[in-house]
Amino acid sequence: MDYLGKLQAVVSDIVGPYIILGDFNCNPNDKNSPCGKVLRDFIDDCDFALYDRCLPVDSYTFVNDAWHTTSWLDHCIGPRLLLGLVDHCEILYDSYNSDHHPFVVSVLMPDCNSVPSSVGCDELCITCCSKLPKIVLNKVSPASVKLLQASILGYLQDINLSKFDVLCCINAACDNSLHRTEIEELYSHLTTCLVNAVNSSLTYHTSPSEGQKVMPGWNEYVLDVKEAASDAYVLWHQ
Repeated sequence: MDYLGKLQAVVSDIVGPYIILGDFNCNPNDKNSPCGKVLRDFIDDCDFALYDRCLPVDSYTFVNDAWHTTSWLDHCIGPRLLLGLVDHCEILYDSYNSDHHPFVVSVLMPDCNSVPSSVGCDELCITCCSKLPKIVLNKVSPASVKLLQASILGYLQDINLSKFDVLCCINAACDNSLHRTEIEELYSHLTTCLVNAVNSSLTYHTSPSEGQKVMPGWNEYVLDVKEAASDAYVLWHQ
Protein backbone atom coordinates (compact mmCIF):
# COMPACT_ATOMS: atom_id res chain seq x y z
CA MET A 1 0.00 0.00 0.00
CA ASP A 2 2.84 2.39 0.84
CA TYR A 3 4.37 1.92 -2.61
CA LEU A 4 1.06 2.78 -4.26
CA GLY A 5 0.97 5.98 -2.22
CA LYS A 6 4.51 6.80 -3.36
CA LEU A 7 3.48 6.08 -6.95
CA GLN A 8 0.61 8.55 -6.68
CA ALA A 9 2.97 11.17 -5.23
CA VAL A 10 5.31 10.70 -8.20
CA VAL A 11 2.62 11.01 -10.89
CA SER A 12 1.09 14.05 -9.18
CA ASP A 13 4.12 16.04 -10.37
CA ILE A 14 3.68 14.99 -14.01
CA VAL A 15 2.51 17.72 -16.38
CA GLY A 16 0.13 16.46 -19.06
CA PRO A 17 -1.24 13.01 -19.92
CA TYR A 18 0.50 9.87 -18.69
CA ILE A 19 0.00 6.13 -18.29
CA ILE A 20 1.54 3.69 -15.80
CA LEU A 21 2.73 0.31 -17.05
CA GLY A 22 4.58 -2.33 -15.05
CA ASP A 23 4.63 -5.26 -12.64
CA PHE A 24 2.08 -4.67 -9.85
CA ASN A 25 2.54 -8.21 -8.48
CA CYS A 26 -1.22 -8.79 -8.31
CA ASN A 27 -4.31 -9.11 -10.48
CA PRO A 28 -7.07 -6.54 -9.85
CA ASN A 29 -9.40 -8.64 -12.01
CA ASP A 30 -9.25 -11.44 -9.41
CA LYS A 31 -12.11 -10.73 -6.99
CA ASN A 32 -10.68 -13.26 -4.49
CA SER A 33 -7.23 -11.66 -4.29
CA PRO A 34 -6.65 -9.35 -1.26
CA CYS A 35 -3.76 -7.67 -3.10
CA GLY A 36 -5.92 -7.29 -6.17
CA LYS A 37 -8.53 -5.49 -4.03
CA VAL A 38 -5.86 -3.07 -2.78
CA LEU A 39 -4.94 -2.20 -6.37
CA ARG A 40 -8.63 -1.83 -7.31
CA ASP A 41 -9.12 0.57 -4.39
CA PHE A 42 -6.08 2.55 -5.49
CA ILE A 43 -7.41 2.79 -9.05
CA ASP A 44 -10.84 3.95 -7.82
CA ASP A 45 -9.45 6.44 -5.28
CA CYS A 46 -7.20 8.07 -7.92
CA ASP A 47 -9.99 8.08 -10.54
CA PHE A 48 -7.82 5.83 -12.70
CA ALA A 49 -8.86 3.12 -15.14
CA LEU A 50 -7.44 -0.33 -15.81
CA TYR A 51 -6.50 0.00 -19.46
CA ASP A 52 -5.87 -3.71 -20.04
CA ARG A 53 -9.34 -4.77 -18.89
CA CYS A 54 -10.15 -5.46 -22.55
CA LEU A 55 -7.85 -8.52 -22.56
CA PRO A 56 -9.26 -12.05 -21.94
CA VAL A 57 -9.73 -12.99 -18.28
CA ASP A 58 -7.36 -15.94 -18.66
CA SER A 59 -4.48 -13.70 -19.78
CA TYR A 60 -1.15 -14.02 -17.98
CA THR A 61 2.18 -12.20 -17.97
CA PHE A 62 4.18 -14.28 -15.47
CA VAL A 63 5.23 -17.94 -15.65
CA ASN A 64 6.39 -19.79 -12.53
CA ASP A 65 8.56 -22.62 -13.84
CA ALA A 66 8.93 -24.20 -10.39
CA TRP A 67 5.20 -24.59 -9.80
CA HIS A 68 4.14 -24.62 -13.47
CA THR A 69 1.63 -21.85 -12.87
CA THR A 70 0.82 -18.58 -14.57
CA SER A 71 -0.30 -15.22 -13.18
CA TRP A 72 -1.42 -11.88 -14.58
CA LEU A 73 0.85 -9.46 -12.69
CA ASP A 74 1.67 -6.76 -15.25
CA HIS A 75 -0.92 -4.09 -15.95
CA CYS A 76 -1.48 -0.70 -17.52
CA ILE A 77 -3.38 1.98 -15.61
CA GLY A 78 -3.87 5.73 -15.89
CA PRO A 79 -6.37 8.60 -15.71
CA ARG A 80 -9.90 7.49 -16.58
CA LEU A 81 -10.30 10.46 -18.93
CA LEU A 82 -7.57 9.10 -21.22
CA LEU A 83 -9.00 5.59 -21.50
CA GLY A 84 -10.19 6.30 -25.05
CA LEU A 85 -6.62 7.05 -26.16
CA VAL A 86 -5.44 3.47 -25.53
CA ASP A 87 -5.64 1.99 -28.99
CA HIS A 88 -4.30 -1.53 -28.43
CA CYS A 89 -3.13 -3.87 -25.63
CA GLU A 90 -1.29 -7.11 -26.22
CA ILE A 91 0.77 -9.65 -24.27
CA LEU A 92 3.62 -11.12 -26.33
CA TYR A 93 3.46 -14.78 -25.37
CA ASP A 94 6.09 -15.75 -27.97
CA SER A 95 8.83 -13.87 -26.11
CA TYR A 96 10.80 -15.82 -23.51
CA ASN A 97 13.47 -13.32 -22.42
CA SER A 98 12.42 -13.58 -18.76
CA ASP A 99 9.72 -15.07 -16.54
CA HIS A 100 7.52 -12.07 -17.47
CA HIS A 101 6.06 -11.78 -20.95
CA PRO A 102 6.36 -8.34 -22.58
CA PHE A 103 3.23 -6.20 -22.38
CA VAL A 104 2.65 -3.89 -25.38
CA VAL A 105 0.32 -0.87 -25.26
CA SER A 106 -0.38 1.48 -28.17
CA VAL A 107 -1.49 4.99 -27.20
CA LEU A 108 -2.85 7.69 -29.50
CA MET A 109 -1.13 11.06 -29.21
CA PRO A 110 -3.43 13.46 -27.32
CA ASP A 111 -3.89 16.21 -29.86
CA CYS A 112 -7.02 17.61 -31.48
CA ASN A 113 -6.50 15.56 -34.64
CA SER A 114 -6.22 12.17 -32.95
CA VAL A 115 -8.40 12.38 -29.85
CA PRO A 116 -11.46 10.09 -30.08
CA SER A 117 -14.83 11.79 -30.12
CA SER A 118 -15.48 10.52 -26.61
CA VAL A 119 -12.59 12.64 -25.29
CA GLY A 120 -12.76 16.31 -26.20
CA CYS A 121 -9.72 18.56 -26.47
CA ASP A 122 -11.20 20.91 -23.89
CA GLU A 123 -11.37 18.06 -21.39
CA LEU A 124 -7.75 17.16 -22.09
CA CYS A 125 -6.72 20.77 -21.56
CA ILE A 126 -8.54 20.84 -18.22
CA THR A 127 -6.81 17.60 -17.22
CA CYS A 128 -3.38 18.92 -18.21
CA CYS A 129 -3.91 22.22 -16.38
CA SER A 130 -5.04 20.43 -13.24
CA LYS A 131 -1.72 18.56 -13.25
CA LEU A 132 0.44 21.69 -13.47
CA PRO A 133 2.94 22.03 -10.61
CA LYS A 134 1.75 24.39 -7.88
CA ILE A 135 3.69 27.58 -7.18
CA VAL A 136 4.88 27.94 -3.59
CA LEU A 137 4.47 31.71 -3.21
CA ASN A 138 6.49 31.99 -0.01
CA LYS A 139 9.50 30.58 -1.88
CA VAL A 140 9.34 33.06 -4.77
CA SER A 141 12.35 35.34 -4.51
CA PRO A 142 13.07 38.57 -6.43
CA ALA A 143 15.62 36.62 -8.43
CA SER A 144 12.93 34.08 -9.39
CA VAL A 145 10.63 36.88 -10.54
CA LYS A 146 13.38 38.30 -12.75
CA LEU A 147 14.04 34.83 -14.15
CA LEU A 148 10.32 34.44 -14.87
CA GLN A 149 10.23 37.77 -16.71
CA ALA A 150 13.29 36.84 -18.75
CA SER A 151 11.81 33.43 -19.58
CA ILE A 152 8.53 34.99 -20.76
CA LEU A 153 10.38 37.45 -23.01
CA GLY A 154 12.52 34.66 -24.40
CA TYR A 155 9.51 32.52 -25.29
CA LEU A 156 7.59 35.48 -26.73
CA GLN A 157 10.49 36.39 -29.01
CA ASP A 158 10.24 32.95 -30.61
CA ILE A 159 6.69 33.70 -31.85
CA ASN A 160 6.73 34.92 -35.44
CA LEU A 161 3.94 37.52 -35.46
CA SER A 162 4.44 38.38 -39.14
CA LYS A 163 2.64 35.21 -40.21
CA PHE A 164 -0.58 36.14 -38.39
CA ASP A 165 -2.73 38.17 -40.77
CA VAL A 166 -5.42 38.50 -38.11
CA LEU A 167 -3.31 41.13 -36.30
CA CYS A 168 -3.86 43.47 -39.24
CA CYS A 169 -7.60 42.84 -39.48
CA ILE A 170 -9.71 45.93 -38.62
CA ASN A 171 -13.09 44.35 -39.37
CA ALA A 172 -15.00 44.16 -36.07
CA ALA A 173 -17.48 41.74 -37.66
CA CYS A 174 -14.83 39.54 -39.29
CA ASP A 175 -16.01 35.98 -39.98
CA ASN A 176 -12.84 34.74 -41.67
CA SER A 177 -12.29 31.16 -40.52
CA LEU A 178 -8.52 31.48 -41.04
CA HIS A 179 -8.46 34.44 -38.67
CA ARG A 180 -10.29 32.43 -36.01
CA THR A 181 -7.73 29.65 -36.40
CA GLU A 182 -4.88 32.16 -36.05
CA ILE A 183 -6.45 33.60 -32.88
CA GLU A 184 -6.59 30.11 -31.38
CA GLU A 185 -2.98 29.48 -32.37
CA LEU A 186 -1.86 32.77 -30.81
CA TYR A 187 -3.75 31.90 -27.63
CA SER A 188 -2.02 28.52 -27.55
CA HIS A 189 1.38 30.20 -28.00
CA LEU A 190 0.72 32.58 -25.12
CA THR A 191 -0.50 29.92 -22.68
CA THR A 192 2.39 27.63 -23.59
CA CYS A 193 4.79 30.52 -23.10
CA LEU A 194 3.48 31.21 -19.60
CA VAL A 195 3.41 27.55 -18.60
CA ASN A 196 6.98 26.95 -19.81
CA ALA A 197 8.22 30.10 -18.10
CA VAL A 198 6.63 29.13 -14.78
CA ASN A 199 7.95 25.57 -15.02
CA SER A 200 11.49 26.79 -15.67
CA SER A 201 11.60 29.50 -12.99
CA LEU A 202 8.95 29.10 -10.27
CA THR A 203 8.40 25.34 -9.93
CA TYR A 204 9.46 23.72 -6.67
CA HIS A 205 9.23 19.93 -6.58
CA THR A 206 8.38 18.32 -3.28
CA SER A 207 9.65 14.97 -2.12
CA PRO A 208 7.18 12.05 -1.94
CA SER A 209 7.10 12.42 1.84
CA GLU A 210 5.98 16.05 1.47
CA GLY A 211 3.33 15.31 -1.15
CA GLN A 212 -0.20 14.20 -0.41
CA LYS A 213 -0.52 10.44 -0.56
CA VAL A 214 -3.56 8.54 -1.72
CA MET A 215 -4.02 5.55 0.54
CA PRO A 216 -5.91 2.63 -1.03
CA GLY A 217 -9.20 2.03 0.76
CA TRP A 218 -9.49 5.60 2.10
CA ASN A 219 -12.75 6.32 0.30
CA GLU A 220 -14.25 3.02 1.38
CA TYR A 221 -13.35 3.02 5.07
CA VAL A 222 -12.48 6.57 6.15
CA LEU A 223 -14.09 9.18 3.89
CA ASP A 224 -17.62 9.03 5.35
CA VAL A 225 -16.33 9.16 8.93
CA LYS A 226 -14.03 12.08 8.11
CA GLU A 227 -16.88 14.05 6.53
CA ALA A 228 -19.13 13.39 9.55
CA ALA A 229 -16.36 14.52 11.90
CA SER A 230 -15.80 17.67 9.82
CA ASP A 231 -19.52 18.50 9.91
CA ALA A 232 -19.62 17.95 13.68
CA TYR A 233 -16.61 20.25 14.14
CA VAL A 234 -18.24 23.01 12.08
CA LEU A 235 -21.43 22.79 14.16
CA TRP A 236 -19.44 22.85 17.40
CA HIS A 237 -17.34 25.79 16.22
CA GLN A 238 -20.47 27.77 15.35
